[in-house]
Amino acid sequence: MKNDGITEELLKIYKKAATEGIWICEFAPGDEGKYLAAAGQINSLDNLENKLRESGYLRRNEELDVYKIPFGVLVEISLPGIGESREQACRKAVKAWKEYQKIRHVYKI
Repeated sequence: MKNDGITEELLKIYKKAATEGIWICEFAPGDEGKYLAAAGQINSLDNLENKLRESGYLRRNEELDVYKIPFGVLVEISLPGIGESREQACRKAVKAWKEYQKIRHVYKI
């Protein structure tokens, strides 16, 4: 484990998700010691970023900070994963997102 708390396994999860067009956002563990992560489509972040620029909320050269997205918006563009470790939470979030995408494809949502 590195000093920044990112394990090799966590790095692999992030890299694999990125190659599949999925972003991951982690949150501090809750009171019960469980970890929380969210995963969603990178395109949805790009679309949100463009809309925020058009509305004047973001400056032209400013990047969207996932951690500053209002929670309600984050819930609309991602799915959660909860686990005993950061890795488990991230894996579960990515898995949930992939399963959701399969359902959307089948039902054309």
